[in-house]
Amino acid sequence: MSKANLNIEELFQKSFNDYKIKPSLNVWNKINKKLNVNQFFKFNLSKINIYYIAFSTALILSILFYSTNNLDINTAQKINNNNNN
Repeated sequence: MSKANLNIEELFQKSFNDYKIKPSLNVWNKINKKLNVNQFFKFNLSKINIYYIAFSTALILSILFYSTNNLDINTAQKINNNNNN
């Protein structure tokens, strides 16, 4: 084999005679959705989006609600124990 035959790009260009296929919009939409899902679940602090902020806010609010609710229950139990004694 000569060195000219080793170039795979030229081999494909010659065999397909520069034939090109343009994909439909449906294909690009599917690819775009997959890329967006992958990008959304990829953790990158330099690209914080509204979903991360919403999730963080919900997490903080739920922790605060649980801790204050738990404190109210503990306080009520202490008052109840003091009244029983």
